[in-house]
Amino acid sequence: MLYLLHGYTDDETAWAQFGQVKTIVDKHSNNPKISPMIIVMPNAGETWYINTFEGKTRYEDFFIEELIPFIDQTYRTHPKKGITAVSGLSMGGFGSLLYALKHPDLFSASAPLSTAVFTQKEWTKMKANQWNQTFGELFGNGLLGKERLTSHYAANSPLLWIQGRSTEDLNKVKYYIDCGDKDFLIKGNMELHSLLIDKGVPHEFRVRKGDHSWSYLEVSFTGGIRICESKLPPVVCIFSFSIKMKMDIALVKGLLLYLHSHLGISYGEVGEWLKPAVC
Repeated sequence: MLYLLHGYTDDETAWAQFGQVKTIVDKHSNNPKISPMIIVMPNAGETWYINTFEGKTRYEDFFIEELIPFIDQTYRTHPKKGITAVSGLSMGGFGSLLYALKHPDLFSASAPLSTAVFTQKEWTKMKANQWNQTFGELFGNGLLGKERLTSHYAANSPLLWIQGRSTEDLNKVKYYIDCGDKDFLIKGNMELHSLLIDKGVPHEFRVRKGDHSWSYLEVSFTGGIRICESKLPPVVCIFSFSIKMKMDIALVKGLLLYLHSHLGISYGEVGEWLKPAVC
């Protein structure tokens, strides 16, 4: 079972429309040795997968309390947590990381890639226009400096969640993290890595030459898979892409092959082609 989260300004169609996922799934779906896999790609708009500070929009509540139960009730999902993963790119990486930290009882693996995690300094120093446009509706318009360090921020900061969680709780989820050295989000990803080390949490963290772009992601998967195979239990490494990016068919095929060979689950219909299936 995989929940695949899109990035900022994208929507639920990005994977199916630009990733050619259906073509790849159709090619392998008739293999009798492979049982179906369910991939769910919800539309989160620009909610960052959280509830707004005043409770007007409650996307996280919808996802956890309505979407997951609906999927479990509608499709023949596997009752075991051990094969349920959440992943995404950038904003989707933020959502996949935060959900795994908040709800380790629901997810066994999280693969936030080029994830939008900001250090406290970056958060408080962010330019006012960028803040209001990107985070104003979520955390409060017009906030400056340390005014942004609200209780709502604390409730939705992955870095603070790691600091507050016990090592035992953090170890309930397997993490695979990857970010380019020229990515504008690298500082937050480095702090994420550092905090997990301090907590004694086994995880995979990769930094290579590259930025917040498709060219970085296109070459990142093979290295991540090699390390996952040698050092970690199975970890699902999936990306959500900008609507302006085009998915490489071979890369998606590699993702699905990895899911099959290491998690024992298989290719199923994706997005709007989702059918009842055992995952």
